[in-house]
Amino acid sequence: QVARVRASSGVMIPRHWSRQLALAVLAFGICCLVFILLLGRGSEASVQTLPENRSRTTPQEQAARSFDGKFSLMSLNVEEFFEPCMKLVQSWEKLQTTDTSIGAFAKAYPGVLDEQFVSRNTGLPMSWIACKNMSDLQWDAGVALVRNTIAESGADVITLQEFAVTRSDVVPPDYRIALVTSTGEPGWKDSRLSNAVLVRSSWEVLSSQALDLVHGEAVPRSAACVSIRAPAPVCFRTTVCSLHLSGGRFDDELWEKETAEIRTRQLRDLLDSLRKSAAFEQHSWNMNEPSGRPGSSPLILAGDFNAQLSPHVARNTLSKYSLFQDAVKSGQEKSFLKYMTDGHEFLHQQGFRSAYYPAAARTDRAYAPSAADAPEIGFTSKFGAVVDFVYYPMQFMRLAGDKKVTVIDTIGGGISDHQAIQVQFSIQSEQCQQHPYHFSSQQKAMLHGIGMTVPSMFAMWFGYALQVRNTRESTITSLSQQIDVPKVGSLRELLIVFFWIQWPG
Repeated sequence: QVARVRASSGVMIPRHWSRQLALAVLAFGICCLVFILLLGRGSEASVQTLPENRSRTTPQEQAARSFDGKFSLMSLNVEEFFEPCMKLVQSWEKLQTTDTSIGAFAKAYPGVLDEQFVSRNTGLPMSWIACKNMSDLQWDAGVALVRNTIAESGADVITLQEFAVTRSDVVPPDYRIALVTSTGEPGWKDSRLSNAVLVRSSWEVLSSQALDLVHGEAVPRSAACVSIRAPAPVCFRTTVCSLHLSGGRFDDELWEKETAEIRTRQLRDLLDSLRKSAAFEQHSWNMNEPSGRPGSSPLILAGDFNAQLSPHVARNTLSKYSLFQDAVKSGQEKSFLKYMTDGHEFLHQQGFRSAYYPAAARTDRAYAPSAADAPEIGFTSKFGAVVDFVYYPMQFMRLAGDKKVTVIDTIGGGISDHQAIQVQFSIQSEQCQQHPYHFSSQQKAMLHGIGMTVPSMFAMWFGYALQVRNTRESTITSLSQQIDVPKVGSLRELLIVFFWIQWPG
């Protein structure tokens, strides 16, 4: 009678077939997971045991072999790629004694300035400001110089300031843009000043965040921060911020309207924002924080700080600066020096150290201990001061190699009004604790698919079990007066139906 009722209700569930199907699906899922784990160990073994067989490995694995516990970073203020044009103007001005008009310059250097600009302003005096209207061809030449500098450096990470957001063609082969964030400051040729972080194509970008550092300042400022990871199977991670803080010869004219601790406030806001960000929750940089914890991501701050190290260092380099001379005459020397050097003391208190120091720092009581063993450089700005810095947490990283810091003469090469600085870092051993399993992107995709499919599959099974139970109850109700069939009502009985899809009569 039960069989006939089942047949009439359309519920036909062969007992053995249902059990075997459930077991087969579960076994298949387990086999998939085991296969992916074994494949992960196999890929790791191939990297470690077949170092000479490059044809059987991916470019990422080849790059990982050359990773020797070091990585390098280069930082450069590219000045919107305008320096080549301005250097031509300065050279031409030194040679001219009679005709110093825009038309005369355009005749001497055809193709440098925009033709329409020249036709409208032929008789006006020539100055560097005319480079705001240089030709696209000249702009391309400036971009090419920076692109070649990046490629020749071979650095793993590049931080750029005063980057023109429209010139992504500055990226050389084997590099990619991790993040570009506009400061909001208008640039030249309908562009916007920006900070940018470039990384080698083999590095993985884990997260990125654009941070606004402006709180009523006259000129907008920002930072571009990215968390990156070295090529697999190396587990080293770091977070790099490219920043351009307030200051410079244009901002300095408004120094009395700004607070003396303007850069300290910007840096504090940056660190606070990163600490609160879920994307950057595993940063380690403060000397008071526990070191070497798994997954820590040391923070590197690189860029144009627009601030010298200390009043002791700045006093000599500013002696010919008209604003400083005015401040001395008005009795505001200390206030002006504090404004011109703000920010560095705060970072040292937070456990950061500069990768290099100006020579005068060795005689500065406050910074002599930090500068004693650090490389010494002369200047990073064409105005003769060190204003570009690379800060790192000394508790988690060290400088590495004979050439820990390399100054690339981009000023002398007419590429920028700032020097490019390249720093070689060495990572601590605890920073590179390798996970027992290395998953490729394909393996991650498979795991993601299984993670999405298996819960859905079990949900469908559970729904089907409920349908079977409801059908049984309706069937049992109609037959309760004819035969003795147990009801499926308890949680235990429902789970049995869920796993076996057939009530064991």
